[in-house]
Amino acid sequence: MARILMITGLALTLAWSGFACTSPADRTQKELLAEAQRSAKQQALEVQSDRLGAERGEVEAQAALAERYATGRGVEMDLAQAAQWYQRAAEQGDSESQYRLAILYDYGAGVGADPAQAITWLRKAADQGHVKAQRQLGAMYDHGFGVPQDRAEAVRWYREAAVRGDAQAQAALAALYSGKEGVPPDHAEAAKWYRRAAEQGGARDQYNLGVSYDMGLGLQKDPSKAARWYRKAAEQGLPDAQYSLGQMYAEGRGVREDLVVAHMWLSLSVDAGFEIAHRALVVLEHQLTAEQIGLAEAMAREWLAARAPEQAEDEEGRRAADPRRRSPRAR
Repeated sequence: MARILMITGLALTLAWSGFACTSPADRTQKELLAEAQRSAKQQALEVQSDRLGAERGEVEAQAALAERYATGRGVEMDLAQAAQWYQRAAEQGDSESQYRLAILYDYGAGVGADPAQAITWLRKAADQGHVKAQRQLGAMYDHGFGVPQDRAEAVRWYREAAVRGDAQAQAALAALYSGKEGVPPDHAEAAKWYRRAAEQGGARDQYNLGVSYDMGLGLQKDPSKAARWYRKAAEQGLPDAQYSLGQMYAEGRGVREDLVVAHMWLSLSVDAGFEIAHRALVVLEHQLTAEQIGLAEAMAREWLAARAPEQAEDEEGRRAADPRRRSPRAR
């Protein structure tokens, strides 16, 4: 079973600080070396300050020192030391340290793996309103990881994070209300939370909201709104949404019928490996001329190129290598 908890923020990218905006070509090697040495010296002073403060019992310094050991920023990475300082800050009530300590206990990183300790510290952070802890605690109850599965508790903690704007919690809460075992189905509630997550840009959530409008689940059936949300998800590359949008263009539901545009979206879905779309594309191509198919394929290439030039190149290579990715009529 895939891990529910993820180490968030423990693998931060280090950034050089203090460098002037001048082009490196305009600076001598000696100047650059001197500036790097000053930066290293400044960082060493900051580490010393954090350590002194941490040893005096200052919670902010303890959390900062823990973060340094967790990321290797200014010190050699040492998760055991990170856990030690997170523990000290957590015991003083720092919710972020409680959350990060829970993650370490869950993974057994720097400490022995201990799901019970992970739950204990997650709950302490969640009780203080720490959104990520609330969401992760909900996930643990949802999937029965470290605790007996309890969907009612999952709803409780997902909701705590969802009302604070966490998109992942909103989507998870919507999924529970969509009919998971242990939660009475409530499609109106599911649609509400899918909408909140969708408005934050989640492609899967946008697609699910489109399905709600398309099927009339918790919302008045509205093909045009379904197409709108399918499009938002399809533009982000979600193959399920590309397929659904292509079908709507093929059928003229919620949008004006356009078989060429339908072919474009279905072919993009096929390229992403969505097999159902391939069957629909075979049927559609019997209604199109070779010229129309060529136009649709050119539109698909243009869409890929606009989205990511390197991705377009990869997709073109996969089309050439995999006969399933070519036009069904061409085969």
